[in-house]
Amino acid sequence: MANRPIGELAGAVQDDVSAIVGDISHLARAELGRDGAKIAVAVVAFLAAGAGVVLALILLSIVVAEILVAVGLIPWVAYLIDTGIVLITAGALALIGKTALSKVSGPTRTIHAIRGLTAAIVGSEPDHPPQADGGGTTLPEAAT
Repeated sequence: MANRPIGELAGAVQDDVSAIVGDISHLARAELGRDGAKIAVAVVAFLAAGAGVVLALILLSIVVAEILVAVGLIPWVAYLIDTGIVLITAGALALIGKTALSKVSGPTRTIHAIRGLTAAIVGSEPDHPPQADGGGTTLPEAAT
């Protein structure tokens, strides 16, 4: 390798870095795709919770018309019971969405690969690999 021209060595380094960046890009896409299903469940749950709030407003107006005609309950008690049931349901759906989103770990292996590449270029020791549970890996803050 010592007899190779500098231009050839620089070209080889550029090819290697391009290959590594391409591999990291594929890894990032794979990790984000894995979390896509969890994100979809969360989005659907949040949309359902929003629909529940809209239903609460619609049911509230229907209850107004029905209770005024019906004999029995005081109108405000009927409003309170019906609205409370719909809002509790919407709150449960929002909690399902929040729980599903909290399980999304992000591209931790990609972050580790980028840190390893950066460390190799700079010549320092890379960080420890991410844990099996996928938590706790963040990018370092930029120095200002």
